[in-house]
Amino acid sequence: MAIKIGSFNVRNLADGEGRDIDRIARIINENQLDIVCLQEVLQGGKIIKGISLNDLSGQAKAYDRSLRRRLTGEWDSEWQEPKLRRGMEQYLGGDKRGEGYAILWRTNRLSLVKDENGDKIRPTIYTRYDTRIAKSKLSLIREPLYARFIVGNRPAELRIISTHIIYGKRDSAKDILDYGMIEMRKKEFNILAGQIYYRISEMRKDINCTSPYTIMMGDYNLNLDMSLCRVVCYDQKGHEVSEDSSFFKVFNLQDEKSTLKKDIPELANSYDHFTVDIRTNAQVVENSVSVIDAIHKHVNNANVSEEDAFNRYRKEVSDHLPIIISINI
Repeated sequence: MAIKIGSFNVRNLADGEGRDIDRIARIINENQLDIVCLQEVLQGGKIIKGISLNDLSGQAKAYDRSLRRRLTGEWDSEWQEPKLRRGMEQYLGGDKRGEGYAILWRTNRLSLVKDENGDKIRPTIYTRYDTRIAKSKLSLIREPLYARFIVGNRPAELRIISTHIIYGKRDSAKDILDYGMIEMRKKEFNILAGQIYYRISEMRKDINCTSPYTIMMGDYNLNLDMSLCRVVCYDQKGHEVSEDSSFFKVFNLQDEKSTLKKDIPELANSYDHFTVDIRTNAQVVENSVSVIDAIHKHVNNANVSEEDAFNRYRKEVSDHLPIIISINI
């Protein structure tokens, strides 16, 4: 059973801002995605779910603008906002509308794992880590979203981690940190991969399946091969080590450029990636990891110049392209 998973930084997606929600929905529908992880979703995720059909006091148009209403088939969704720790405000932009993660999934193919009481375990923010192990002076700027799914009727569990790694620091932080922006991002990645990914992938005390598979994805703000290695290894405590002395190994996938250059019709960086361990990597369908060319596809660009196609996409959709992976369970 092949499960298609997409990850997409939607650049401060909020309700009522002239964004092309129909086009975002076509990207999901026409690529037949089963799970979609979105980063930079604002305003409590109202644009994802809209208002309830039973909320007769609400305006019908508010629900009509929602993304879920535009998706084919049966979907569920969740929006979660990481808590901003004291003193971390200087590392985020000036937007005060609450930046969070959204995740959407097809309910006819995936179901939420249930706890010992039979209650569904909804996606949530994962907060268990130790910054000292990665020799970091900062907590994660955005702690990741964590979700657990049962795949069809198979004895397998799929675990999803959606993340958005820090981009940079302001001048006011120069006296606090003695390392630069790339090093900040690498330290966050090591917390995410060496600790959080490992704990999630190896947690088996409350599962009824034979094989849990884990995938981390999102906007890493790191270029693969230039500032992020394809293979990263850790010891039993979560410290990064050389491969010949490794205890736990992860593979970083997706090296195509996925961000748009400003005011130029070209792609800039390969910031959007998937990360898998050895067990999950064995289940990834060959050649299934790629960038979706949403600038030219899923829209009528007839008689539109290349510059206008880029500008239109940047304005109406995002400054990132979505990425996709298939896992065969």
